[in-house]
Amino acid sequence: EASETAGSGFLYSATPGADVCFARQHNTSDNNNQCLLGANGNILLHLNPQKPGAIDNQPLVTQEPVKATSLTLEGGRLKRAPQLIHGRDYEMVPEPVWRALYHWYGANLALPRPVIKNSKTDIPELELFPRYLLFLRQQPATRTQQSNIWVNMGMMSLRMFPQHLPRGNVPSPNAPLKRVLAYTGCFSRMQTIKEIHEYLSQRLRIKEEDMRLWLYNSENYLTLLDDEDHKLEYLKIQDEQHLVIE
Repeated sequence: EASETAGSGFLYSATPGADVCFARQHNTSDNNNQCLLGANGNILLHLNPQKPGAIDNQPLVTQEPVKATSLTLEGGRLKRAPQLIHGRDYEMVPEPVWRALYHWYGANLALPRPVIKNSKTDIPELELFPRYLLFLRQQPATRTQQSNIWVNMGMMSLRMFPQHLPRGNVPSPNAPLKRVLAYTGCFSRMQTIKEIHEYLSQRLRIKEEDMRLWLYNSENYLTLLDDEDHKLEYLKIQDEQHLVIE
């Protein structure tokens, strides 16, 4: 019965393996039989088999309130409540199977997830909930046009030297840096800072030696992530943790 659906693909190049989680859809009409036979063997009713519709994985994911560009290809964050149950709400298939299903039936959403080794049991598992990270970029704070004139020119009339007045908002000389949400991304808890750093460098086209990552706790409390061998799990980095890309 071709009534089950799947979603697959790699989250990132460093993933050692990947499986697929997909929404399980139940047929309301069982039209897989070609015909019904009477006791004497005569055909009583002939049914035309119906091709299953496109795969719909949308019910499995949450609606994100954050409006920022995603840097990864996870397809969406799976719902945590109500709890999704394997075999009832979704199934998992290898990527080649997902590609075949997608080719046959189509789909609105692919949900690739990495296969990792559990750090405690050393048993492979499908990581349904990779870490959802929020990336901030730094930019100079801006002042209004008028305030910049007062800072740079002193208490002069704004009507003096109109041809020299700056246009638009420009940073003041001593303006503090402003951190704004720029991107989101999902990464396995077993990925190292080095792997994430390399991925971001390639994705954003920034030279590795020119980029640093900071763990953002508050405006006045940032920690440089300089030990590249540490994994997200070891650093206890959880969902919706803010990181600053410098």
